[in-house]
Amino acid sequence: MNMTFLVPVYKGKGMNEGEMGPRIAAQFPDSTVITVYNGVTADEVPELPSPYKPVWSSPGLRSALEAGYAAYTKDGTTQPLVRTDSDEHPIERFEELADEAFQTNHLVVGNLTYGERPDLMPTGSADEAAQRIWEVMYGQATCDRAIVGCAHGLLVFPSPDVCKTILEHAKPVLEMVDLEAGQKVQWGHDGLMILAAVAAGIRVKVVPIRATEPRNRPSAKIADQFKAHYAIVKMAERLYPRVLG
Repeated sequence: MNMTFLVPVYKGKGMNEGEMGPRIAAQFPDSTVITVYNGVTADEVPELPSPYKPVWSSPGLRSALEAGYAAYTKDGTTQPLVRTDSDEHPIERFEELADEAFQTNHLVVGNLTYGERPDLMPTGSADEAAQRIWEVMYGQATCDRAIVGCAHGLLVFPSPDVCKTILEHAKPVLEMVDLEAGQKVQWGHDGLMILAAVAAGIRVKVVPIRATEPRNRPSAKIADQFKAHYAIVKMAERLYPRVLG
């Protein structure tokens, strides 16, 4: 099936030979690959041939995702959208996940799991603790309708209309979190899309994806990400108390 892909590209990372952008373009030449460049000026965004659709965004992952979703929802397509940014996401499963989303009208989440490979996330590590905390935090917030760990950045939307609905429910949460933080919070956007889908009455299908690469983030980064996710979860529960929390 034809799909649209959203690939954030920080300073060109992800568009080198063998990385996610070119791999998608080679395997799915009839699809659209929205490549969102940040960390560069608008003048530095390259002109790319089909199937690429290059877009510029201001710095930060959230800014890149917002620019990519805007490009998708305004494109006039009816194709499902696969949001990916990691070479660890299994390209051979993208079509299966997109078909699942399209046929069911659900938000499908590819959630990386590490239980089968403890060497990739050693017991007692900061990442292993984060994995457990994220699962509890999102499980409680969604009443176990979307239990995800800290590596849930493979999101598949069935259509632009569903994506728009989720974005509409996410917007007030982001506005309040930004207001309380006094700045634009960049981490936690993928988690918020999951929460917003639940708040909108859209079913979330979490699909376990076996991890193949080590998860070894600096403790300071984990702490920053947790702070953002926690603020987003609590704000979403406050704004949508009938369905979250």
